[in-house]
Amino acid sequence: MTPYDRTIQSRERTAGAFPFPELRPCIDYAITEFAGELRDAMLRYERTGDRRNNDKAHDQQAELGDAFYMLLSACIRAEHEPVLMPVVSTYSLRRECNEIVRYLTHAADHAEQIETGHGAWYDAVDMLHRHLDHAYSYMVHLCTVHFGWPVDGVVNAACVKFERKWAPQTLEPDAVQEGVQ
Repeated sequence: MTPYDRTIQSRERTAGAFPFPELRPCIDYAITEFAGELRDAMLRYERTGDRRNNDKAHDQQAELGDAFYMLLSACIRAEHEPVLMPVVSTYSLRRECNEIVRYLTHAADHAEQIETGHGAWYDAVDMLHRHLDHAYSYMVHLCTVHFGWPVDGVVNAACVKFERKWAPQTLEPDAVQEGVQ
């Protein structure tokens, strides 16, 4: 099961209880999760001596999972399974994160153009898909190359978290954990 398919399954399992925003808000939430929550967790890891509010756990892997969940939710709303593009990056971790945010913000701009009807609709859809693909590809690269985590596992963990919180508890715990129906 691809991360996209797993997120579809999770959205189906949580339907009715966990709001599924429209396209633009999904992208905005992906930006928030990535640029805010994940970068905050990364900064906490890099700068352990800073005085910070530490009233909750700041898990980089969980935050990246949430960002993937919202990006893939945006892809579902756009009816576009993301295409993994080759990423040959010599960028630093910080620069790669900035590229992801840049692609997400461009995708949000195109989503707004589609929703408002301003400009050429076909071009906006094409550009939306391209920017979603690039954001997804860089996030996969970040996850696998910089962190060494399997994307399937990171996305599944996010899905399991949302399902435990929002899905009707009709599934066996082992089925939810493994992401099977």
